Amino acid sequence: MPPPEKRIAFKKGASSARFLAGWLEGVGLMAPLALGLMLFNGLNPPAIFFVTGLFGILTGLVFQITVPVAPMSIMAAYAIAGAVPTDRVLAAGLLSALVLVAMAATGTCDKVRSWVAPSVIRGAEAAAGLLLIPTAMDLITGATVVQTLCHAPEPYLKVQSLGAVPLGIFIGAAAVLGALLLLKTRRWPAGPIVIAAGLVLGLVLGTHDGLEKLQPGFYWPRWLPYGIPAGADFGLALVMLTLPQIPGTLDEVARLSRFGGTGARGMTATTLCVAAGLANLGSFTVGGPPLGFSGTFSAGRRWAGVISGAVLVALALLLGFHLVSLIHLIPLAVVGALLLLAGARMALRLAHLDNGRELLAALAVCGVTWGSNLALGVGAGVVVARLLRVEPTMAKPVR
Repeated sequence: MPPPEKRIAFKKGASSARFLAGWLEGVGLMAPLALGLMLFNGLNPPAIFFVTGLFGILTGLVFQITVPVAPMSIMAAYAIAGAVPTDRVLAAGLLSALVLVAMAATGTCDKVRSWVAPSVIRGAEAAAGLLLIPTAMDLITGATVVQTLCHAPEPYLKVQSLGAVPLGIFIGAAAVLGALLLLKTRRWPAGPIVIAAGLVLGLVLGTHDGLEKLQPGFYWPRWLPYGIPAGADFGLALVMLTLPQIPGTLDEVARLSRFGGTGARGMTATTLCVAAGLANLGSFTVGGPPLGFSGTFSAGRRWAGVISGAVLVALALLLGFHLVSLIHLIPLAVVGALLLLAGARMALRLAHLDNGRELLAALAVCGVTWGSNLALGVGAGVVVARLLRVEPTMAKPVR
């Protein structure tokens, strides 16, 4: 595997195709978890588009390299799988902002990261991914609460089955197969293409519910649309969501900070923590999700992130809550397929561990998480890693 600097560094001679692929991949990293947070956690669709796009633009302009901004993967996957209430997800985002800014102000980002071994981080990712897979399968088979209440596996499609088999199973299987084929080619990002195919299918077979009321205009995001979460939500969010996510976020920050001399500008652990903290603070104020960065992204030019972000911001401002009508065009089975692949990708983080001791620490996280919750799982993993003397070095980059 080539060094991460060569895979993420800004290259002036990058081709137009690489530029387009980088732009599409920036959207694709956000899409599955963002759609899941809308469906299962009730987060505001225009807020997700707006804040993700805005901070994608800002990071591209400030750091001069495409740094993908997306929902925090561990936290988002765990929240979707557990259908965590909206207020608790929002509280986790605000707490993440405060924790990250506090660590940046005290210069303790690297020190705090060193407390948790990478195998524990990989275990947390795998645990959240494994929990996400059954939820994804429920979407494909039509077994979620919403689908059951609607008595339809695809509430926004005119056709519900082919013979005795729900249509969603065929759509989900086709979406998974198509995404895997696209992943094999590595030329075009699978997520955006699968979503585009889902939109076309929705236009052809959909009920088009709400499209007749679609009114482009100027819709500025609402300030605190859900109000301030209760104290209990903050307490539970801190323990159950924020603390298990922070080591993974710091690991990504540490990896990205290594690219400060390879085309990026001012990209240090401190500046990245500040940027992530401000992104989460802004996201909280408009009802968006907890946001983080991904250090596993390969993009050709910084403008990929800027243009990708500008498209998302424009959609949020022009359509506002009418975005829901467009999102309903995407069959739920397509969303399920994307979440299934996202969960599988997170679960396969275990394959990147080097030895049996690291694997045992990661499996401790998974086992305790499945038996109780992610917070206790991460705690158990930290204890096992210390007992086995697993080195708390930065995790290896993975794709």
